[in-house]
Amino acid sequence: MEQGYMSLDKIEHWSVQAMKDFLRVQGLKTTERKRELQSLVYSAMQMKVPIKMDEVEEDKLRSKLYSESLVVDWKPLPDPFTELVEKDGWLAEKDSRHLWPPLSYFEIAEYLLVDATCLSQPLRPSSTSGSSSSSFMPTSLKDRLLSDYKEGKAFSYFESKWLKEIFYHHISEDSPVCFLKADCLPSQNVRSIPHKSWVVLEKKTGKIRSAYCTCLAGLGTTCNHVAAVVFKVDHAFMMGQSAAVPCTSKQCTWNVYKGMPVATVLEGKKISCLE
Repeated sequence: MEQGYMSLDKIEHWSVQAMKDFLRVQGLKTTERKRELQSLVYSAMQMKVPIKMDEVEEDKLRSKLYSESLVVDWKPLPDPFTELVEKDGWLAEKDSRHLWPPLSYFEIAEYLLVDATCLSQPLRPSSTSGSSSSSFMPTSLKDRLLSDYKEGKAFSYFESKWLKEIFYHHISEDSPVCFLKADCLPSQNVRSIPHKSWVVLEKKTGKIRSAYCTCLAGLGTTCNHVAAVVFKVDHAFMMGQSAAVPCTSKQCTWNVYKGMPVATVLEGKKISCLE
């Protein structure tokens, strides 16, 4: 019989120690009262509480997922933290901004709504499949980030000065993707060690293929750090500071016709003064 359907009558035959061991494996608190233990065990089974992983298992799973985040189109990418050292092809922001891919709201929305994952979330196995729990961002966070973008608040994500300089790495001449990485100070304690974030973007389209942050404070703050990076790249694109900006993405301006001096200023006149 499946764990979730074990009756309370059968649980009553368990010893106190067996029930305590069961609850500890689930990462739940125990008690000395047998009736309460029976209720806790039964509730845990009905709710299908997953087994708590130890630190070694969590590290292994985290390492596995991190390695998977460095695979794009079935091709492994070099680790930007260990394999691409500081002096090995990384370009400073002032020297590489024109190389940043054309990232826009559409790519950000696609990533947040479909592809966004966060590897800094403490991991737990699924109660049904035995695989890792979903690392996708909760809907509320996705909606908030997209709402902030639409309302013009995205600018504050990087203008707050918590996000440091963004570095660019082309990986190789024939690579269709590139790395962007940056340090980001925790908003709650700016004196703490900065978190390190990187993003993989397609060079031609700006599509976000992968992202990672070392933040251990939780899902929300990690995604905020990655969001700060992509929002800054988007801002640079919209301001014409990065890749060539299509006319539909530029701010509205008056047409300048051939032969008209750029500095020409038209002054208003009364109708009676017009010929």
